Amino acid sequence: MDNVICFYREPFLTYDGLAAIGVAAGVLCGSLLCLRFRVGWRVWLKLFVTALLGFGLGAALMKVFGMASRAIYQAAVGEPYSFRRLLETRGYVFYGGMLGYYGGIALLLPRLAPEHRHLGWDILAVSFTLFHGFARLGCYCATDVEDGWLIWSPCCYGKKMDNAFCAHFWDGRLPTQLIESAFEFLLFAVMLALLLRGGRKWRGKLPTLYFIAYPVFRYVVEFFRDDAVRGALGPFSFSQLISLLILLGVLAVSMLRQRGAPKSPPEDAAERTA
Repeated sequence: MDNVICFYREPFLTYDGLAAIGVAAGVLCGSLLCLRFRVGWRVWLKLFVTALLGFGLGAALMKVFGMASRAIYQAAVGEPYSFRRLLETRGYVFYGGMLGYYGGIALLLPRLAPEHRHLGWDILAVSFTLFHGFARLGCYCATDVEDGWLIWSPCCYGKKMDNAFCAHFWDGRLPTQLIESAFEFLLFAVMLALLLRGGRKWRGKLPTLYFIAYPVFRYVVEFFRDDAVRGALGPFSFSQLISLLILLGVLAVSMLRQRGAPKSPPEDAAERTA
């Protein structure tokens, strides 16, 4: 390993620290957007609680799946069984949180805040994308303990490449975490612009945009990753399979909606003019 950095104590700007910054940035973004669209604090509280509950439940369910896949990987490669390693498994937890987040707002928001359901979906989608960008930065700044030393140990890393660009990053690997973070921040800027300037034709469609753009990007970037612990099925990584399932799900839902949808999408009650 060429680029090893050791710490006496864990720095703040590691995975957990940057994830916390991402949560704070997402909450601040959502709050400002609610002020921009004159959404009351009670509605914003419903939005926040719905998203938080969905993310937590989805992450917990996917944590179980991640621990199971890690145990299978340990057995397959002959790695000594370590319950601590299983508990530390983060693979797929983010997918569970993402799916739980959007599942929660899709199922609960129409009941908790029906008058702001479309606008609420968009605000939460934009806020989540901003959080995701910081979370991927955290993947690059992650640390681990080896032989009593706290070392810089990025997760979700790319393939090792012998070129001048990759030589500047961890262990000479392609910084797929930074590439994905840049994509998330770019997607956040696009979605924010569509929310503020896109008008009614984009209202309620930003979650769908996220579920198309991110899985496609993730499917491609997986070809350049090298963290086999995430698991694979044949030529596809589990992450690629999840991306394909998400895209198929979005396509199926879109087709069902088109069959029974009116010619023009309904407005939120709060957006109707007298």
